[in-house]
Amino acid sequence: MKKTKRSFVSARIVLALGLVANLAAAVLYSPLTRLRGIRVVGAPAYDQDRIDRRLQRLGSTPFLQVNFARVESDLQTLPALARAELSGNLFGRGVLKLVYREPIARLLDSKNTVMDREGVFFRADEVPPNLYEVRVEPGLIAPGATVAGQVSVGGIADLCGRLRDLPAFDGALITFDRTQGLCIAKESRRIVLGPPDGMDEKLETLGKALEDPRWEDVLELNLMAPSSPVYRSRNSNPS
Repeated sequence: MKKTKRSFVSARIVLALGLVANLAAAVLYSPLTRLRGIRVVGAPAYDQDRIDRRLQRLGSTPFLQVNFARVESDLQTLPALARAELSGNLFGRGVLKLVYREPIARLLDSKNTVMDREGVFFRADEVPPNLYEVRVEPGLIAPGATVAGQVSVGGIADLCGRLRDLPAFDGALITFDRTQGLCIAKESRRIVLGPPDGMDEKLETLGKALEDPRWEDVLELNLMAPSSPVYRSRNSNPS
């Protein structure tokens, strides 16, 4: 009797394991779990067709066979796309969240090479109007910077972001060279900021200069030493 009971228990275990295996295989390979509907969040109109084509490939793939990391990596071949996150469930529903780089400046003499707030240069399909223009001394931009690469000089993106509080410099030209560092040029007027350190004090001094009635006559303002700014006016010597 004991031997028969043991055989019966063993048979039940084998049957249970077989049932679990069959259910797992059904879930893994069944077309019923394919990602039939994927909601896309954050995609601009110009990139919608490209995303739709990529997602159509998942139409017949069961949920558990989807390589989410590979899909995300495949989508991020567009330089303007900073991040892609795809999630889904066994009921065939998925969500694709996309975060695109926000252009803040355009590389001078280039129609579609722009820079985002993190200092990344990339080619944009659509270039917003009224961006700051950026000119960097040759050799100071890291290789490949015009194809979603990181600029090798600090402070440019940070300065562009800070200038949003000074609308008088909207659309200004931001330059960087080894001699004078960061400079702003707007309407024949030049602001020399120097290295990116101490930028809070430099921009505070610049804000006060904008409120001075004599500002209209200023051709150049040197803020390398913000506590002792040097002015060059149209009809005066540097002071």
